[in-house]
Amino acid sequence: VLNNLFAIRRNSFFARLSTTFVRLLPSGNIRKDNNPKISNPLSGIKKLAGQTLWYGISSIFGRFLNYLLTPLLVTIFDSGQYGKISTLFTIAAFLNIVYTYGLETSYFRFSALQPESKVYNTCSSSIIATTALLTGLLLLSAQSFASFLEMPDHPEYISWVILIVALDTLSVMPFAKLRYEGRPRKFAAIKILNIVINVGLVIFFLVVCKNAFEKDKDNLFATIYDPKIGLGYVILANLIASGITLLLLAREFFHFKFRLNPGFWKEMMSYSWPLIIVGFGGMVNETIDRIMLLKLYPGTTDEAFSQSGIYSANYKLAVLIVLFIQAFRMGAEPFFFKQSTSEN
Repeated sequence: VLNNLFAIRRNSFFARLSTTFVRLLPSGNIRKDNNPKISNPLSGIKKLAGQTLWYGISSIFGRFLNYLLTPLLVTIFDSGQYGKISTLFTIAAFLNIVYTYGLETSYFRFSALQPESKVYNTCSSSIIATTALLTGLLLLSAQSFASFLEMPDHPEYISWVILIVALDTLSVMPFAKLRYEGRPRKFAAIKILNIVINVGLVIFFLVVCKNAFEKDKDNLFATIYDPKIGLGYVILANLIASGITLLLLAREFFHFKFRLNPGFWKEMMSYSWPLIIVGFGGMVNETIDRIMLLKLYPGTTDEAFSQSGIYSANYKLAVLIVLFIQAFRMGAEPFFFKQSTSEN
């Protein structure tokens, strides 16, 4: 099979690839004037490679900065507390799938068939409405979630995680618009800034303010630190970073009109709902082990959190390859959907 693939000329390969994507789309009146076409397949591949590079920089560099936090956090917190941090962000990963329900991919797909403004308005209106509804319901259930995760004394941790997911969800469509319009530099800059703010605030709260509190409680920085919050400062740093990110995307965020066409929305949902199942499948594969450790470990709850913390800290060192896959997907997804309506 590989020999046959390599025998195909580049132009023929790209043409067949584009044809395959067209066949995956339902028949209908496909608008061919929505997106700029790339007449030369090689120039298209170069564009894809360039965008992948920028998305890769934001993803790999950002994750690398986040990895630098791991040695710091395992130094400040014991393994049990780090296990709680890992568990909380595992829940956030699952909530992200529910909150976005595949609309990001639907946006790219339907923008190749319909006017982009119509698709963006529908997706943004839907996500804003469902985010408000889900956030309200989940905040009311924060105590129940905290008890389920064996943290009944800190329901505020759950509330903060829910707010992080809500803010990140509101940023999904603006980020998707940047990808659709081929603006990877702004995308990368905001993504990296988000990580820098997050890392910087964690260091500020848990190193600068905490040390000031331990040395002199009357110090200005010491007044900021509250030992009762503890690992919650990691979540607060993420929450603040997510809020600033949404502010930086304000131009794209408000670039829509609240319009929700029921018929068109149902059509988009018929395409996106299977992506929820796919998303859950991948996320279960990656993160369910933390919850399983917490619930199935034969020892005490504290021992389970401790084992989960040790496992999570080591696991982070083994997922570098995922960053490269994510970088390619960031560039490939909007690229191929745009090219699916191209004549060549």
